[in-house]
Amino acid sequence: MTDATTAPMPEPYPPGIDELQAVRKVTGREVGMRKSVYPKWVRGGRMTATTAEYEQRGMGMALGLARGMLELWPQLSAIQQHDLRVAMNAGAAEARQ
Repeated sequence: MTDATTAPMPEPYPPGIDELQAVRKVTGREVGMRKSVYPKWVRGGRMTATTAEYEQRGMGMALGLARGMLELWPQLSAIQQHDLRVAMNAGAAEARQ
């Protein structure tokens, strides 16, 4: 089975769009996982319904942001594309800590 952790990174289109595609795929999977798991956690008392709604909404917005950035990427200046890549790399580094 091949998934984002075992598949080779795709060849870049314009620099940075491959990272945005990875973000879209990962957040899409996370949205699906939360739809499946959070109701069980709420029923089991592990999470409140309010927290589940907040977390699901936040991840849904992250997915929408990734999709929107993919559409906007060609319109961004080289500096904006660079700054976005720097921000994505900083977020990835923060997530690993």
